[in-house]
Amino acid sequence: MRAAVFKGKHNMEVLDWETTDLEPHEVRIRVESCGICGTDQHIYHGHPGSAVVNPPIVLGHELAGEVIELGSRVSNLKLVP
Repeated sequence: MRAAVFKGKHNMEVLDWETTDLEPHEVRIRVESCGICGTDQHIYHGHPGSAVVNPPIVLGHELAGEVIELGSRVSNLKLVP
C-alpha cells in the first residue's frame, strides 16, 4: 500500500508500505479519505507531551473508506460483493 510514513521530526515520506496479516479481531480498510489530528501534528513537530512513537510509522486514525478484509473473529461486519 502507499502510505505517508513519519520518519522523524519534520520528516514524512510517501512510500510503498508492506501490509501485515490481520489479527483475528482486525479489519483492513481501503482508505478513501483521511485527515490528521492534533496529536499527529505534535508528533510531526516533535513537541513534548505528544504520544510516543518509534519511526518509521504510519500515523493517523482520522479516515473513511471501505472494509475490504475481515479478521477471523470479526462477526459484526460483512463484506459487500
